[in-house]
Amino acid sequence: ATNTEDQPKTPPLDGTLPNGEISTAEVVSDDGKPLERSLVTVELLGWDVYDPATGQVRSGDPDTIDCWMIDTNHNGLSFYSHLIYFPAGAKDTGLEKLVQSLGNQLDPEAEDELWSLKSRPFPAPDPGRNIAVKSITTTGAEITATINEGW
Repeated sequence: ATNTEDQPKTPPLDGTLPNGEISTAEVVSDDGKPLERSLVTVELLGWDVYDPATGQVRSGDPDTIDCWMIDTNHNGLSFYSHLIYFPAGAKDTGLEKLVQSLGNQLDPEAEDELWSLKSRPFPAPDPGRNIAVKSITTTGAEITATINEGW
């Protein structure tokens, strides 16, 4: 994977999304021996979708994304949301009420992360697996892309 400085300002059209900084963490295997695994951060920079009616690719800014989810260990078949973000949710009174109802159960840092376009760091997927990112725009369009860095 590459650092964010190396990433283009708009997502590529090949079905991948840019992923951000990588650091190292220690993970313990089943036999108790330490393994070195990278931590990955995904940053959502926007979206692209093919419009078959016009034959054109439409792009959108990140501020048009209501919700985005990450499957941190995608098997290529089923999408399982491990991390969920609501970047446009800061404007949504329903989500604000939900966060308020959690009261002291949600620490302030976690609350700020809910509205983010950058994920919290998570371990790189298992070998042979990918990261899948599903975005839902303000118009209800669902866009899913995978990141395969040869983990």
